[in-house]
Amino acid sequence: EHVDNNRAGYADFGDTQYIQPSCEDSETAFFMPGAQNGMVQPYLLSKRNNERIPIIGNFFRLGRDAGFNDYVIHNNGFVGHSHCHIFVKNGEYFIVDDNSKNRTYVNETPIQPGEEIKLVHGQSIKLANEEFEFKIF
Repeated sequence: EHVDNNRAGYADFGDTQYIQPSCEDSETAFFMPGAQNGMVQPYLLSKRNNERIPIIGNFFRLGRDAGFNDYVIHNNGFVGHSHCHIFVKNGEYFIVDDNSKNRTYVNETPIQPGEEIKLVHGQSIKLANEEFEFKIF
C-alpha cells in the first residue's frame, strides 16, 4: 500500500546525499563539522587565547622545548620541557604525563607519570597552569 507522505504532514525533498562515499544505502551518514573527507580532526583549544591546536599524527608531544615538541608552550616556566604527549591507540586518544614536575590534569584530576588516560570530547586538560579543552570532531 502506498502512503502519501505529503498528506501525513511530510514533504518529500528527495534522497539524502552521503558525505562519505563508503556509506551503504541502509546506513545513516553522520556529518561532523570540521571533519575532512570523513576523517575526524582532534584538537586542543587553549583557554588562554582560544588557539586551536590540531593534534597531528599518532604521537603528539607538548612542552616548552621547541626542538622536541610538536606544540611548544612559550613563556610559561611551569610547563615542562617535555611535559606530556597524546597518542592514538585503536582509534582512541590517550594522554600521558612525561614525568613533569607540575603534573598533567584531566578534568582537574592529576594523572600519574606514564599512566595512559583516555581522552573524550569536551574534557579539560591542564599542563601545570596552562589549560586546554580536548575536542574531537
